[in-house]
Amino acid sequence: MTQTAKQRIERAALQLFADKGFRATTIRDICAKSGVSVALVHYHFKNKNGLYQALLDKEIGEAFAQHPIPAYLQPGMGPEERLRQIIRLLLNRLIGPEGLGRDRARVRLMARELTAPSPAFEPLFQRHIQPMILTMVEIIRDFVGDQEQAELMRIATSVAGQCLYPFLAYEVMQRSGLTVAHTVEQVERHAEHIYQFSLRGLYGLKESNA
Repeated sequence: MTQTAKQRIERAALQLFADKGFRATTIRDICAKSGVSVALVHYHFKNKNGLYQALLDKEIGEAFAQHPIPAYLQPGMGPEERLRQIIRLLLNRLIGPEGLGRDRARVRLMARELTAPSPAFEPLFQRHIQPMILTMVEIIRDFVGDQEQAELMRIATSVAGQCLYPFLAYEVMQRSGLTVAHTVEQVERHAEHIYQFSLRGLYGLKESNA
């Protein structure tokens, strides 16, 4: 299928922003790579900030929107099932068949936003990241009880970090002997491993705090 000029701009911008970062990438870089004029970029996106924000919404927002929280967490679920489902949700968003990890340029883009946030990070955080954090903390509280927010976050990020690692460090895992393919079967298997590992850790914390 022939790409439209807008699609060429988006693809070139994704690769350049992923490789060079938001600040180091210029509109002229994007024009040179996509073969379009500066005027056409301004026509579709107004400026670099507009292009970058649109790109995040498209590449990250759409991947996350395919796996909304209510599709995994239902009213009446117990703490154990909620933990299992939030892990499945996060892994599917990151490395599932339609997840961000299917495109390594999107992985690099997300990694840059997590480590060196651009001006577009705050809307991304508010819309997609914070709801996951708050939901994870709520689930953790069901296991360990009321504790200081910092401690709940420490535990929540220990669980979430297991999901983030195969997304950010795919090559490291592969070279170390473990490949988690972007298939339903592989994602479900890895999600169950993280669930069982985390469940035992949470019950161990609960016993130690009793």
